[in-house]
Amino acid sequence: MKYTTRKAWFDELDYLDRLYARNMKEYVERVSSWDPDMFRDEFDPEEVEIIEVAGRIAGFIRRVYQPEEIYLAEIQIERRYQNQGLGTAVLLDIIDEAERVGKKLILRVLKSNPAEAFYKRHGFEVYAETDIHFEMQWMPQ
Repeated sequence: MKYTTRKAWFDELDYLDRLYARNMKEYVERVSSWDPDMFRDEFDPEEVEIIEVAGRIAGFIRRVYQPEEIYLAEIQIERRYQNQGLGTAVLLDIIDEAERVGKKLILRVLKSNPAEAFYKRHGFEVYAETDIHFEMQWMPQ
């Protein structure tokens, strides 16, 4: 699926917060308590990229670039765009970037979230775990 990205704007916080809650609240509540302020408290528009399909917001990505790795903090896709290849296209582009710059990708996924299987299909491996998360990595070749 074709998409574009752009930097988030601070005035999109309400929309992005609702998207995050729609996608994540169920999974968080299976392993912990839901904090309705967590996304807002951590929101930094400089770290968030909006995913657009045909000019419409389809989701967002949050990456944190570190000296030896890229932390993939979020990939959130609107439900109407899920299971159509958008998440895969976005992830493969992120993997391509990590390969080009020679950095590993790391992420955390809730143990209750079926996205763990999605990441495993794309070469991520669990390297550690907490009570509620699997910590996963993808290594450049």
